[in-house]
Amino acid sequence: MPGPYQDATTVLVAYDELESYRSFLLKQPMLSVLAALVLASVLYFEGNAIHRGYKAPFSGWSTTSLSRWQFAVSAKHVIADGYNNFKNQVFKLSGNDMLIVPAKFARELADAPDTMVDAIKANTDNFQGVYSATAVLNQSSLHNYVIQRRLTPKLSHLVPIVCEELDYAIEQEFPDCEGEWSSQPGFELLIHLISRLASRLFVGPELCRNTEWLDTSRTYTESAFKTIVILRCFPNWMKPVASFFLPWSWKVTLAHNKARKTLVPLIEKRRVEKAAGKSEDGLKFTNLLQLMDDDAVGKDRSPESLTDRTLVLTLASSHTTSMAACQALFELCYRPEYIPILREEIESALKEDGGWHKTTLTKLKKLDSFIKEAQRFHPPSICELYSLFLEI
Repeated sequence: MPGPYQDATTVLVAYDELESYRSFLLKQPMLSVLAALVLASVLYFEGNAIHRGYKAPFSGWSTTSLSRWQFAVSAKHVIADGYNNFKNQVFKLSGNDMLIVPAKFARELADAPDTMVDAIKANTDNFQGVYSATAVLNQSSLHNYVIQRRLTPKLSHLVPIVCEELDYAIEQEFPDCEGEWSSQPGFELLIHLISRLASRLFVGPELCRNTEWLDTSRTYTESAFKTIVILRCFPNWMKPVASFFLPWSWKVTLAHNKARKTLVPLIEKRRVEKAAGKSEDGLKFTNLLQLMDDDAVGKDRSPESLTDRTLVLTLASSHTTSMAACQALFELCYRPEYIPILREEIESALKEDGGWHKTTLTKLKKLDSFIKEAQRFHPPSICELYSLFLEI
């Protein structure tokens, strides 16, 4: 059963945030007392929760609340202990939140009907639903349909557009070193670049270079992940209170409201233009937001719902893509002997195709292999193929 899962980068960031939040509490006597009362209440009500639900051995502390905190700061070690002790059997993690199933059952779970498992609900629960604005994904799979059936077939048209936007992003984000070396934080630089590209594909040219929108989407992404990681440590009945005391939760709400103020008028303006027959501009209307608006029905068609869905997809895509690119970059720095090999392949493909096109990407076999190996060594998350079991 799903619950909190963490990737290494998120755990380290969350640990730093937990430490700074702990220091903040120690400087506020009343909040420290409140935190102690909350912890005592949680331990009292949740102490025996480990024994409820599916009967299976557990890895980590036996008290549900304490095991959640343990999992938040040392997930990798807890999972490794569970794997070593219960390699070929089902076991629990993070108290009663997660049920780890042996790999031999992966195909059976993947083929299970929707009445038995729900992957979308697992994701929204894992991302704390209403506290991160991800609950909108429970309405329908509109975004999956549009990405697979509408956006992906347009890759041949989108690749040159993305390349053009990347050139502009590099000019804006890379410092002017004036012939000298300059140190830059790799992950932060990449997430700024990728958030610009994601904005171009998700909302179109009107906002992809808009500083206010870019700041809003980044603030939402960073604050949402911090909120998500910390709230995973609390039982559901405590999350409304806990979120009230999290500054990042307030930032999520503010960014969410800003996003609606920005995107809702854009959606309404585009609808008016389309109704007036001004939708021939492919650069403006070939983006995920517009394609979802074209296919949406019922509740999904409300501008607020479309805004929320677009914001959540920004959260999901920017973070994971930036992590993958960052790990590949670090591996390339560690193994510089691959640089001339990959550069030669890229230059050859570009010369053959006369620039970047969809077909160019299919010719970068070595680069594709290098990135896949980097992800194999540094996966985006420790647990994969997670689903919510509706029946056990």
